[in-house]
Amino acid sequence: MTNLLQKSTTTAKCSCKGCTNSATHYILAKQKVYLCDSCFERLANEAISRRTPKSPQNTIKRKLDKKQEETYV
Repeated sequence: MTNLLQKSTTTAKCSCKGCTNSATHYILAKQKVYLCDSCFERLANEAISRRTPKSPQNTIKRKLDKKQEETYV
């Protein structure tokens, strides 16, 4: 399996709309999508925020809450 994200060795402009910076990375898709450092960081942060799951209730807190309910009932 090949890496989808590669470091750019050519001088190309960033593919993001309205960005005029030179590209430092590219993504392999049907065609290469070039990204500068700032657009790459924004893309990575947005992807991480969408993929990060909500943390489950802490196991210790859950046990303490259960113990507290048993003592009051």
